[in-house]
Amino acid sequence: MAGTPIVNITDLIDQRRMSGWQIAIVLVCGLVNLLDGMDSQSIGIAAPLIANTLGLKMASLGPVFSAALFGAAVGALGFGPVADRVGRRMMLAISAVIFGVFTLMTAQAQDYNTLLAYRFLAGIGLGGATPCFITLTSEYTPRHLRATFVGMLWACYPLGGMIGGFLNAWILNHFGWHMMFWVGGIVPLFVALIVLLVVPESARFLMARDAPVERVARIVSRMFPDVAQPGVRYTATEEHIAGISVLHLFTEGRATSTSLIWVAQFVGFGALAVAVLWAPADASIVVGFMGLGGFIGNSASGKLLDRVGILAGAVPALLIGAACLAAFGYFASNMALASITAALVNGLIGLGVTTTIVICSAIYPTAIRSTGVGWAMGLGRTGQIFAPLVTGLTIGWGWTPVQMMALMALAPLVGALAMLVLYLHLRGPAAGRSALGWRPEAAE
Repeated sequence: MAGTPIVNITDLIDQRRMSGWQIAIVLVCGLVNLLDGMDSQSIGIAAPLIANTLGLKMASLGPVFSAALFGAAVGALGFGPVADRVGRRMMLAISAVIFGVFTLMTAQAQDYNTLLAYRFLAGIGLGGATPCFITLTSEYTPRHLRATFVGMLWACYPLGGMIGGFLNAWILNHFGWHMMFWVGGIVPLFVALIVLLVVPESARFLMARDAPVERVARIVSRMFPDVAQPGVRYTATEEHIAGISVLHLFTEGRATSTSLIWVAQFVGFGALAVAVLWAPADASIVVGFMGLGGFIGNSASGKLLDRVGILAGAVPALLIGAACLAAFGYFASNMALASITAALVNGLIGLGVTTTIVICSAIYPTAIRSTGVGWAMGLGRTGQIFAPLVTGLTIGWGWTPVQMMALMALAPLVGALAMLVLYLHLRGPAAGRSALGWRPEAAE
């Protein structure tokens, strides 16, 4: 109709200052990731007491430690495509409920098999939440701030690990291990309620799915009341894709980028898992420094990507991180040097890994963004499971920690090579030229 005002949702979010509601959305998403980090500390801290209560040997709890990681991989791979079909908000709330319920059930486990099952199912909730909160954050932040916010969002994971280490230890000393999982289960249920009350569905997702204009108008009116006027017609600069399939991650010139991101995720998360598992025994201060380094590195990843790009940011971080990981084997017996090296390993390799998440949130269009993020994270979680198995084999072969860490240092080197090739690919004629070495406009 002639004279009907037209508002482009994509341009509106990109060009306006972030409203208080948008910031609240990002904070809630960060809270979910914080809980993931806190949970990562719980089973390790409680393990000796759980083993004593259930009459198990500590050595038998190895699969229990891996169960949540395996569940997280399954959750990320499965929930990402579902979120692209039914919506990010609802799947984020469902993920938090699954995590909360089965964390509560962990406190009620009466034998080894039920404990294993509950940790696996809780992991599905954690992994399923990741593509949802990353995608929501990327779709409610302006393009020029997206990398910074996604990087800061992912920094909530090591921050949660730091908080969880202290909080869970305090709960354990005062109330016992069961209370750790009661608290760890109840809080996500409250967060799920907050998600339903505070977080809207992505407006860009709604536009891509041809949702009723009234739903979009309600969201716009809460973000920018001056824009939402009667009779406004809303549009969005989005790529429409028929159907949602993992195969779409390999179409329209995305195959190379997807493959390289998966490689970087797999080796990067694998290297970080080995560093945490092989920290010096009874050295909580080393683990604390790891968390601090990870928080700093993840927080800086988005801003660094914006300022200097992949070539000058992520690639050197992974190369230096590889050297630090190799050195970690030499310094394990020296608390001070081990702590410094641990912080550098988690900070530098974490920066490189988080950069891939930031890029992932940018290169995929709205219709398959959760699928892209979910499958990338699924490959990362798989690396967390696979790498410790390799190191276990080397120990069985009689390798020393120095030799083992030197071998694992190859992982971030492979990650650096993948990021370098990704940079060259995205700098090619088909992708256009960008100071970042990646093409944020591809997500628009």
